[in-house]
Amino acid sequence: MNSKSKGVSMLILLMIVGIVVGGVIGDLFKDTFEILKHGKHIGFKPCTTDLLAIKFTLGLELYMNLASVLGGIIGMVIFFRL
Repeated sequence: MNSKSKGVSMLILLMIVGIVVGGVIGDLFKDTFEILKHGKHIGFKPCTTDLLAIKFTLGLELYMNLASVLGGIIGMVIFFRL
């Protein structure tokens, strides 16, 4: 793995951690701060494929609120400061 791909993977990791931590913080304080109650679901519902011998389900859904967006931005800032 070259240094450029390590940088991209580190950026993605820091952004995901920032989004998750921001989402948790937003969920904890949504009763205190009214603006954190608003968010948007992004993604697609689970889709199941049955091939008789194999059955698999694929789906992805993100719930983004202000705190999770700020967490992702903070993750990017941390990456560029390293």
